[in-house]
Amino acid sequence: MAKGVKLKLSESLYNELTDWCLQKQPELRLEFSVPVLGEGGTCSLFGELDPVPFNLSQTLSQAQLALLPMLQNVTDWVLHNTNVDWFGIYLKRINNEGDAILTKMSYFGVPSRAEFPLSEEFSTLSNNSYVGLYGEKRTINNVEQYRQAGGEYYTCDPKVKSELCWPIISNKNNTSSDPQEEILGIIDAECFENDRFDEKTQAIFEAACQFLSEKLTH
Repeated sequence: MAKGVKLKLSESLYNELTDWCLQKQPELRLEFSVPVLGEGGTCSLFGELDPVPFNLSQTLSQAQLALLPMLQNVTDWVLHNTNVDWFGIYLKRINNEGDAILTKMSYFGVPSRAEFPLSEEFSTLSNNSYVGLYGEKRTINNVEQYRQAGGEYYTCDPKVKSELCWPIISNKNNTSSDPQEEILGIIDAECFENDRFDEKTQAIFEAACQFLSEKLTH
């Protein structure tokens, strides 16, 4: 896709997402099912759900809860505009133990892990943690080939064959007293087929990341 065409598409999608969020009143989900974690909490036991759902209202601050309508709107827009099988938005926060983590704020698809540690150790196992820690995009159009090439891969759902995991970076054009870029969170999308993240699909996620960057930057 030519650069000029790509920029026009990105701008068009961004405007479409902005209009969507102005017009829609999303249905919020404050709690959701999560899989049981394996020994040491390093993996999810696929198909085995924790009897206690994850509750956002008991986990987040009031300021974080106030973001949920906007985040759900973005999630609904992605559902409307793509054919991905799973999508989620995670924001970086500090938990009660003082550790940096990613918390899933909104999503669609099968139940999945609610929080990921932002640690060097876990970043060697999880794309989510790696992207959330280092701010580097990961687009994997063939998970099996990625593994065979030596890539570590955290399996939430064994049916996943392609994944896009990108950072949400603070708006570089913000006018705060400290305009240094910061990793605010990530988006994560998964498909049950290979090669699902072509340029047009990636443009949708570019628009989502740009929108989230601007809305989440203080």
